[in-house]
Amino acid sequence: MKDKPVILVVDDQPQNIELLEAHLVPQGYEIVKAANGEEALGKLSGNQIDLILLDVLMPGMDGFEVIRRVRQDDTHRLLPIILVTALREAEDRVKGIEAGCDDFISKPVDKMELLARVRSLLKVKAYNDLMSNYREELESEVTKSTAVMQKTLQGSLKILVDILALINPEAFNMAQLTRKLIRNLCERLRIDGAWEYEIAAMLSQIGLSTLPSDIIDKYHRKQAFNRKEQLMFKSHPAIAQQLISNIPRLEGIAEAIGCQMIDFSKTFEIKNKRTASMARMLKLALDFVTAEKKRTGHALDIFADFQGEKNKYDPEMLAALEAELRSVEKDFIVREISPQDIVPGMVLAESIFDEQKMLIVPKGTEMTEIFLVRLLNFIKFGRKISSIKVLARVDRKK
Repeated sequence: MKDKPVILVVDDQPQNIELLEAHLVPQGYEIVKAANGEEALGKLSGNQIDLILLDVLMPGMDGFEVIRRVRQDDTHRLLPIILVTALREAEDRVKGIEAGCDDFISKPVDKMELLARVRSLLKVKAYNDLMSNYREELESEVTKSTAVMQKTLQGSLKILVDILALINPEAFNMAQLTRKLIRNLCERLRIDGAWEYEIAAMLSQIGLSTLPSDIIDKYHRKQAFNRKEQLMFKSHPAIAQQLISNIPRLEGIAEAIGCQMIDFSKTFEIKNKRTASMARMLKLALDFVTAEKKRTGHALDIFADFQGEKNKYDPEMLAALEAELRSVEKDFIVREISPQDIVPGMVLAESIFDEQKMLIVPKGTEMTEIFLVRLLNFIKFGRKISSIKVLARVDRKK
């Protein structure tokens, strides 16, 4: 195991490399240097690189072509690449995204921004390595019984979901609410193997954990994206598909997650009918949960906006959603409890913050063991938690 993360810095200007090296080495990173694209590809094959900081405008092979060459090698498909560029035009950044870069840093380089983006993408690298290890471990278990394989798969998925809960509580909350809705819709539509639909829901937001934090903040604050940010945000289903497709037996689920933003009218291009069905339900459930988060009011009033969207949503699933909303009248009683009294299964009526207004668990989350551990760890380290309010719900069938 390496003691230090290794960063490949590629730039034809030695002073630029020296500046990045001065920022990174004191933070515990090891630097490998390259002055052009060809040298960078050679250094990549001869070293165990964790991240690339890459200039765009270089003699010979430019940064975009370097990225394309790197991505052609399956062993480097998920290697984090940050373009360090003076280019400001959106078209140039879109070109970088299309080539396969993960993030950008503008010149002149800001030290704090550099370190923040490097730390963030190295976390993603560790996450991808973990996924790769799971794949190898699961493949070695193919010869064992189906029951053992199923338990191993479930355990791996639980770890992935728990990681999402810790990295991005808001995304986990979104996935959790979507899973509940999909479970009920599957029951109404009598869909066999509904567990696949539920797994697709729980893993649908994994890709968000790879996006820059400022884009995630804008998304959760419901702020408008600019064109570049919109393009990057819309890439998260494809990123999730790429990650999840590494897990054996989840290829169909991965494809459905990659198609979660596709309208119903375009899902007929998906060859596998079950995958298409999962993609359609993800689209409907995610859009409805998002609408509920953005608006206040009765669920049926929100649903009214969905009824005319026959090209966007599966008509049969729309009917099932309407029936579900009409069948259960929900009464909520808000109870205030102490942190020590909260148990798994409780639903939060309000978000939990510490005294510094840092979000710990978002509103609407059904508490799990991992969130309880997170909450209690904050308390153990002296963070003052505001009062916790949970929902006591009574469902009355009409």
